[in-house]
Amino acid sequence: MNLIGTNYTAIARVTNTTTGSPVSGRSVRLDIIPTFIGSLPPLPPMTNTTDSSGNATFTYTRNAADIVYAAFDQLDATMTDSSGVVRTSNTVWVAVSYTHLTLPTKRIV
Repeated sequence: MNLIGTNYTAIARVTNTTTGSPVSGRSVRLDIIPTFIGSLPPLPPMTNTTDSSGNATFTYTRNAADIVYAAFDQLDATMTDSSGVVRTSNTVWVAVSYTHLTLPTKRIV
């Protein structure tokens, strides 16, 4: 859950598929795609380079003007490997809301 006005940080980790070792110095692109409920505007793609641990870190914030009630961001990371093949991460879904969602309770007597 990402609350409006707070930072959300995603980390894309790049590893060698044969050895499992981290790959440093690789450019990674993160696409943030608004989906489902609400009316989130698209955000521009972000790029970062992996560090010595193979991690590329991305941080973004949704503002109050971006959302009606609650919505979801779809995060997809891509990178091009040393053979020129574009690799895509698993998709991550981030719920975006004004507050943690709590359902009202009603006492029935």
